[in-house]
Amino acid sequence: MDLSLEFTGQSGFSARNLWNMKRFFETYRKYEKLQTLSAEISWSHNVLILDKTKLIEEKEFYLKMSVKERWSFRELQRQIDSSYFERYMLSQKPSKLMKIEQDKLAIPPDDIHRHLKDSVVRLT
Repeated sequence: MDLSLEFTGQSGFSARNLWNMKRFFETYRKYEKLQTLSAEISWSHNVLILDKTKLIEEKEFYLKMSVKERWSFRELQRQIDSSYFERYMLSQKPSKLMKIEQDKLAIPPDDIHRHLKDSVVRLT
């Protein structure tokens, strides 16, 4: 059955969009609060959140922030791509964030002062 033939003059019944509707239903059917939040943002925002997030907590975070901050589609995309949720969650646990940042350093934290001294260029 082709829904676009059944509902002439209406758009949004492409195969891709129908699959997105199915995913939307399956994702939020157990979470009434998220269903209500998702109704406050555009379909494009909802599909982006479905596509780019994994955890339900992450979906909830981006839904709430989109509503609260009135993010455009591009701003939401930028925030998701920059891992805003992960950074926010880590900032709630600064000691954990500090450990992660130190692990990223190639130089042990105890030796950082030597590295900084050596990299200073003298112009005299």
